[in-house]
Amino acid sequence: MNTKVIRDIGGIAVKVETTGVAHEFDKWNELLSDTGTFSLYAALVILIGGEEYYYSCGMHNFGLPDCCISAKEDIKDAAYTMNVFNNYQLEERPNLKDGHTFSVTEEAPHYKLRLKEDFIYGGDEYFGNSQGRWVLEKG
Repeated sequence: MNTKVIRDIGGIAVKVETTGVAHEFDKWNELLSDTGTFSLYAALVILIGGEEYYYSCGMHNFGLPDCCISAKEDIKDAAYTMNVFNNYQLEERPNLKDGHTFSVTEEAPHYKLRLKEDFIYGGDEYFGNSQGRWVLEKG
C-alpha cells in the first residue's frame, strides 16, 4: 500500500511490524528515496540494548542473520560495530563461517563470529530470525 494514502488520511508514521521500528513519514520517505544500502537497512533494522547483549532485529527482512555483541562493550562502539557488520552483510553478501573474524578497521577490535540459532527471539513470528544470529565475540 502506498504510504502517501495513509498520510493523507491522517496517519503520522510507518511501523515495521517485523522489527517494531517506526518512522515518521518524512524520515521514512527520506530513507526509501536514498539509493544507499545503509538507508534501507536503517528503515528496516533496529538496535536494542538487553541485559547480556546489544543486538539487532530486522536482518531477517533481507534473508540474513542478525548480530549481537556483549553488553559489557561500550554502547556507542557496539552500535557502530553492529551497524557496520550488518551493512557489510547486506552490501557484500559474504560467505561468512563460524570462526571467521570481523573488524571495522585494522586498528579496531577484532571479533570472532559464532553463528547460533536466534536465542534472543527464538520462534517469535515477528522478531525471530530463522537465519540465526551472529555473536560477535571480542578477542
